[in-house]
Order: sequence, then structure tokens, then C-alpha cells
Amino acid sequence: MDVNLYRIVVEGKLLIIVLYVDDLILTGDDKLIKSCKEDLAREFEMKDLGLMHYFLGMEIWQGDEDIFVSQGKYAMYNFSTDQLALIPCKNSHCRSPGNAMY
Repeated sequence: MDVNLYRIVVEGKLLIIVLYVDDLILTGDDKLIKSCKEDLAREFEMKDLGLMHYFLGMEIWQGDEDIFVSQGKYAMYNFSTDQLALIPCKNSHCRSPGNAMY
């Protein structure tokens, strides 16, 4: 069990709280999220940043019924052609684009 992940069920409705360093991520029932934020704000100084867009190198897009998580921006940064050196492969299983087998 992760000590930074909390699961609360109230009247059959789920609230999940994730604590990461000094960030809280809340997901679940809208009414429980609102109530939790109000309770926490009474006890702690905090700022509501709204819907999550980026977290730990991941981009998050939220729709009405779905959530899409991507590491595309991370991959483009870390694996751009400027940062990778193409090293010739001497293995017979490696083919360069010029002698690719189709």
C-alpha cells in the first residue's frame, strides 16, 4: 500500500487523494472533491490550481467523460534528433533506411 494514496468511499461515492511532495491530486465524485477542498482549506493554506494539465512529465487532457494521458512532450524533448546520435549497426538484423528489407 502506498502511504501517499488515499481512497475514501462515502455513501458509495469514491474520492481518491494522491499526495506528491507538496501537491494534492483529487479525483472522484465532484461533490466529494469540493467538500474535501473546503475542509483542507480550513486547515491549511492552499491554492486550487484547477484541472491538471501537466504532472511528472505527463500531459493530461480531460473531457467530460474521459481522461487522456500522454508523454509526447517528454519523448520529443528527450528523443529529438538533435539529442540522438545515429550509430551504425553492424548486426545483420539492423538495417539502415537505405538497405531496409520490406
